[in-house]
Amino acid sequence: MKQKLLKISKLTSSNFGEPLDYFLNFILKINSLKGSVIIDFSDCQNVSPLIIGGIVCVVNAKKEEGVKIEYILPINNYFNNIYFPNGLDYNIEEFEKILKPFQYSSFIPLIKFPVSISENNKLEKLISEINIILKMQLKLKGDYLKVVQYLITEFIQNIIEHSDSKFGILISRYYAQNNYIDLCFADSGKGFLKSYLDTEKYHPKNDEEALNYAVFGKSTKDIPESRGF
Repeated sequence: MKQKLLKISKLTSSNFGEPLDYFLNFILKINSLKGSVIIDFSDCQNVSPLIIGGIVCVVNAKKEEGVKIEYILPINNYFNNIYFPNGLDYNIEEFEKILKPFQYSSFIPLIKFPVSISENNKLEKLISEINIILKMQLKLKGDYLKVVQYLITEFIQNIIEHSDSKFGILISRYYAQNNYIDLCFADSGKGFLKSYLDTEKYHPKNDEEALNYAVFGKSTKDIPESRGF
């Protein structure tokens, strides 16, 4: 069977929502294909972390279904520097040493962390390393720093506690000229809808309704709180 080609376009818009829209369309395209797939990044010098992290998780899910997927990458250092596509493995002994120089960079590479890190103090170490890097990159202080640290902790813990995924992915890039950070946390787990249905507390009819439940504070947790999923 002939391999199907999925070409990743170079995004030039400064619209922060464009990568999300692009990634959602990517999911529709790859789900419509049968047989092996080639994902072509050759026109991309830099790619949004949201697209990178999302594609890595989707590809891993597809590979578990038995789909053969290959990549065509551009000739530059960016994809090598972010450890694409396998990610920087959190379990290696040199992890902290490798990660430290990124404090003086504009991005955090693709990091792959196992859900099982919740079983020991590795979870706290991971969160601490990411917080240190973002503090240095963004030069955050006071309440702004606390907000970012809180979000990092929540995103990682939600993947570990709710996703039923084998691993989580994180990657980020700080765009100093536009003064914003593109921060992506992703997993190939069961999603919002199944998480809600598994608890039997809520019964959303579809993915859209489940997402609205999360946004408006309907928690799957057993403790009273209004932070959503």
